Amino acid sequence: MNAMTPPAVTFLGFETPARVFRARVQEWSDLPALRHKHRGLWQSYSWGAYYAKARAFGLALRDLGMARGEVIGVLAENRPEWLFADMGAQCMGYVGNGVYPTASPDQLRYILQDSACRVLVVENQEQLEKALAVRDDCPDLRRILVIDREGLRNLSDPQVGFFDDFLRRGEALAETQAPDFEAAIEAGQGPDLAFLVYTSGTTGAPKGAMISNRNAVFQLNKATEYLDAGLGDKTLSFLPLCHIAERMASVFNPMALGLVVHFPENAGTVANDIREVAPHIVFAPPRFWEKMHSQIELFLRDAIGPARWAYRRALDAGREGVAARLEGRPPPRQGLFARLLDRLAFRNIRVFLGLQNCRSALTGAAP
Repeated sequence: MNAMTPPAVTFLGFETPARVFRARVQEWSDLPALRHKHRGLWQSYSWGAYYAKARAFGLALRDLGMARGEVIGVLAENRPEWLFADMGAQCMGYVGNGVYPTASPDQLRYILQDSACRVLVVENQEQLEKALAVRDDCPDLRRILVIDREGLRNLSDPQVGFFDDFLRRGEALAETQAPDFEAAIEAGQGPDLAFLVYTSGTTGAPKGAMISNRNAVFQLNKATEYLDAGLGDKTLSFLPLCHIAERMASVFNPMALGLVVHFPENAGTVANDIREVAPHIVFAPPRFWEKMHSQIELFLRDAIGPARWAYRRALDAGREGVAARLEGRPPPRQGLFARLLDRLAFRNIRVFLGLQNCRSALTGAAP
């Protein structure tokens, strides 16, 4: 699909991300929104299916007796269920809150207590054990939902349920209560709290940054200014979704631009999944790009002499172009020889790294 950037004015005037979400679903209902690799196969969700899952989760939360402004937490790696829970909560006026999957029980206890979390979604048995270890110290916690059932066949705990059963309950409720979900979206206001983002706690106790609906919508309107991407373009979600940058990259920017978000099978498959997906947008911390650079340097040590020569010459020419752009000068004109060098040296490298389609590469969050 050719890139077709939606104009920013499409979502100007919307007060909440939930209203933007609904408007985009009405435009793109049958188009792909999310893809998740599971056991080697990609599973896809359209924008319409995404909305239906979020609605089911939101209505099931209300069925528990949750009130607007109360908090739900997600303790899981990046996957579609993370977004179903987060957007379902926001649409109903609840507050989303992600927890780092690497959090210790003590860290989880603090965040659950500080946020007065009512419902916690955990990924698997390992994360469930953390939650069970601290739940007696978290009096506000009402329900724990587990996404993966593996190892939990004999689970019997009145406070613990499974995510898929919870969604089925919400889907049944949606048959008669779908208008209530729409009404909840309409009730949302710009100043309302949309979600929490906890700091890492390196200089003291973690602090929950309070992100309003208006804040998120402002960022949505800025997406077209710094991202060269459009409807149907691909991105890969692999940084922690509880971090504000990945929340923008995987939840809100796709609403602005119509991106298809791909979730890797696990943290160990990211490099292979990037090659397979060949995303148009890549956001990663500096260490990620440094590892890519190291890969190429190691690879070239075993390359034949002419290949190493072409790479070094192309790299020198590239540095000249980068320096010119950073200084505000037009880059040097590329002659036929320079273009040939670029194609010989860099094209295969881009394909090897999965960057052949990349138009926007971003970094940050670390020195």
